[in-house]
This record gives sequence, C-alpha cells and structure tokens, in this order.
Amino acid sequence: MKIAICDDNKIELSYIYKVISKAFKNHNVICDFKLYNSANKLLAENFDLHFDVIFLDLDMPEISGMEVASRLNKLNENTEIVFVTNHDEFVYKAYKFKALGFIRKKYLDNEIDEILDSIIESINLKHQFIVFPNSKIKYNINEIIFMQSDDHYIDIITTSAKDTIRDSLNNIEKTYAHYGFIRIHSRYLVSYRYIYSIENSTVILINQQQLPMSRNKVSAVKEMFQFFSRRI
Repeated sequence: MKIAICDDNKIELSYIYKVISKAFKNHNVICDFKLYNSANKLLAENFDLHFDVIFLDLDMPEISGMEVASRLNKLNENTEIVFVTNHDEFVYKAYKFKALGFIRKKYLDNEIDEILDSIIESINLKHQFIVFPNSKIKYNINEIIFMQSDDHYIDIITTSAKDTIRDSLNNIEKTYAHYGFIRIHSRYLVSYRYIYSIENSTVILINQQQLPMSRNKVSAVKEMFQFFSRRI
C-alpha cells in the first residue's frame, strides 16, 4: 500500500509517521511511506505516484489541507484522504472533501486503529463487485453514484454509464444498504461517497447534481452520512 503523510511541522510529521507506521505493521499491512512537509510538493508528485492513502494536515501555511484535498480529488478520486489536525471544529467541513476519516493529533494513538480498519475496508471495497438480480452486469460498488426507481424498474447511475434493471428500490436497499447506500427519498438510493452536501430538501452530489430529499428523512440521512463518513 502506498501511503503519503503531509504536515508542515517536521516534528509532528515524524511523530505521525511513527504512530501510523507502527499501526500498519501491527495489522501486518506492508506499506511504502513517503513524507512531505510541503503540500505543493505532495500535489506535484501525487500526479505520478498515485497514493492509496494520504494522511493530510488541515492547518498548513502555504495552502490549506481542504484545498489540497479538493485538488487531490480531481487528480485521483481513488485516493483515500484522512485528515489529521488539532482543530476539532474542522470535522464537519471535512466531509465535503470525500475524506475517509478524521484524526485528532492529540488522540492519534487512540484513533489510528479505528481509522486503519476503515482504510483496509475501503481498499478492499474498491475491488468488490455486485450483480443485481435480473442483471448480468457486474458493478464496482465504488463506482455507483445513485439508484433511481421508476415503477418496477431501477436506473443504476454509475461514473461511466446508466443501466436499467427490473426490481424494487426496497429490495435493493435491504440487500445493499450496508455498502454505503442511503435512502434519501422514496425514489432515490444514493452512495454516501458522492454526496457533497445535505440541504433542507436536497442532496447535492460532488458533480453538483441535485436530488430531492424527503423532509422527514433529513435527520436520518445526515446521521447515516456521518456514520459512513466519519471514523472518529
């Protein structure tokens, strides 16, 4: 697994590396680490290196961690980002940048194992496929954006195509919700990976597409989104 750690403070960078590398070793995960104290250098090299996971400080002088995350998402959407910071208040803002998780530096020793489990699960998930009933198409779970029901048919919207199968959204939700799909409306089941923000009656995707959300589902949708997104 190729991992980058970025923090402008060299002392904290060394400490973060020590804790994280030990945790991966304890889980018998072989890793190739690269350390950066410059966010711009990380951005330049990520274009060619394609890291699996990047541990990213949020509070850096030359460029904010959130801006770095935004650019990383455009360069390689398969890279998992874990924010590392001293500022607890950044956690909710971090969701908009498709971060896998959020670790507070002062609790790094305690929180690293939980986020490590999430990393391993996410990497494995990228190689998981599902075949819906009445369909012969194999779908990568990580590439499904949302599903929309139309009478007895379901449109499967992925990053590269749109397919239609015969089924009910209730059946799909019951069988596959644990993969990170959230029921936002009677007609829509959305992957949390592609949610940018949750408004009063609308879910906005990272491509800025807007989907309707039932008002009575707002609290549940936010709760499920935090459940899938946050690893604190």
